[in-house]
Amino acid sequence: MELERRGVPTVSVFTTVFASLAKSEAEVLGLKDFRLVTVRHPLDTMSREEISKAANSVVDEVARGLVGDRGVSGHKSASAGL
Repeated sequence: MELERRGVPTVSVFTTVFASLAKSEAEVLGLKDFRLVTVRHPLDTMSREEISKAANSVVDEVARGLVGDRGVSGHKSASAGL
């Protein structure tokens, strides 16, 4: 989050169980443009293939968050569809 405060675009990827907490923390810290991306929870019970699919399912969203199209209010959750 420090990089974001310094003007360096960042993206936080987290699991669905932490979605509300992550969004609240970003807003409380004044980072309303902080990009938050969600993947399915829990990761520890997923196979390598499932984790790979989950990661691949959010690549485009992470890239958009780094180069533009930002904002917590426009937050779009993504999942591997598993």
